[in-house]
Amino acid sequence: MRKGEVRKQKIIDTAEKLFYQKGYDETSVDDILSVINGSKGCFYYHFESKMSVLIEICCQHAANALRRYHEAVKPDMTVMDKINLLLYYAIPIRTDTKAFIGVLFAIVKSNAENTIFRQYCDSLVDAFAPELSIVLSQGNDEDLLYVEKSAGVASLVLLLLNTYWSEVIKTVSGSIAANGSIDMNDLIALTDLYRFAFERLIQAPYGSIELVRVNDLYQLLSGILVK
Repeated sequence: MRKGEVRKQKIIDTAEKLFYQKGYDETSVDDILSVINGSKGCFYYHFESKMSVLIEICCQHAANALRRYHEAVKPDMTVMDKINLLLYYAIPIRTDTKAFIGVLFAIVKSNAENTIFRQYCDSLVDAFAPELSIVLSQGNDEDLLYVEKSAGVASLVLLLLNTYWSEVIKTVSGSIAANGSIDMNDLIALTDLYRFAFERLIQAPYGSIELVRVNDLYQLLSGILVK
């Protein structure tokens, strides 16, 4: 990696930590530069604004999630195993993304929410849709699914998935603000609703979409967010 790219990545990594610790709105460019002992000229050489750093963070996480899916998928997996694995990695709320989960919750509370969520969701769809389309076509060939246009349906599935995890964030944020805790029943109801919607969208057998394990999701978010 070239020296300039190393500096750029250092800005990105430092900004992600500060966005998690302090919140996006509360973190300034000067805060980032003070940690890395950098200049404003260095920062603005690589980024137009603090928001462009956050967008880059989101794009990198989307690319890393797809890479981790490719590392985890095995040739002998069934179609449904591949779909569930892909959905798992396309949802950014996992044990290996704890700091980024904090960033996502900080975005919800910030003025940047609409722009950043749209950018990140678009990055996830662009990253995962081609791979999901291939798996859906395989399911058609094996008569396990019924999907007329796999490419279009793949994008719809991922758009719906983005709605699911963003609703999880908003639901959990509201529950913590109101009660100081996460309501497990809310997570169960929300996950069951979307799980059924995914199965109908790709005409998969009932109960074949796992999506997430709600108890694991509850434990993960409680450990990060509930003080």
